[in-house]
Amino acid sequence: MIRNQIKAIHTVSGGKNIKIELRSDAAFPARGELAVMQIGDKEFTLSQYPPNGSTQTIIFTLTREEFAQLHNGDRVLFKYGRGEQPDQRDFGRLDKSRLDKN
Repeated sequence: MIRNQIKAIHTVSGGKNIKIELRSDAAFPARGELAVMQIGDKEFTLSQYPPNGSTQTIIFTLTREEFAQLHNGDRVLFKYGRGEQPDQRDFGRLDKSRLDKN
């Protein structure tokens, strides 16, 4: 069974941005499609691999305003491509209280 988790949620850029780090036992390989994190009905595409280059972790950057619009308990999904996708990974529910507590 593949385990997916929200590894960290932290403030960066002097408080202007929030990074959400997703970790999975299955790699996030670079593909010809856009990597997308969906939280509730919102999609985010600004992503990067961690400095160590691991493809089992992908980090998405949101503005503080985007993060503020999200709701506790929203489902967090990862997929390639926008909109409905048949192949998506479930990372559970967003817990905003984890911000800067990882």
